[in-house]
Amino acid sequence: MRFAEAAASLNAGKSGMPDGHETMFPADVLSPAALRLLAACDRASVFGGMGSWNDLGFPDPAEAEEYKAVSEALYAAVNTAYLAVANGDHT
Repeated sequence: MRFAEAAASLNAGKSGMPDGHETMFPADVLSPAALRLLAACDRASVFGGMGSWNDLGFPDPAEAEEYKAVSEALYAAVNTAYLAVANGDHT
């Protein structure tokens, strides 16, 4: 569900930001596209906290390796997107 919400954020209205996040940046600092990407990152960031993505375990070694590879790719993608928002040209 979180990933579906993240994908939907990319096609949302002006910002797609979750309720309460509209004041995260001064008005008009980020473009609507950057705000949508930030919202998607917020929803796709599933690492940390109790009951998080990191709490999963798999007894099958092949599944454990796949989980590790997917986790690394997801972590890299979300953090790369955060950097794109922070460092993008928002003029």
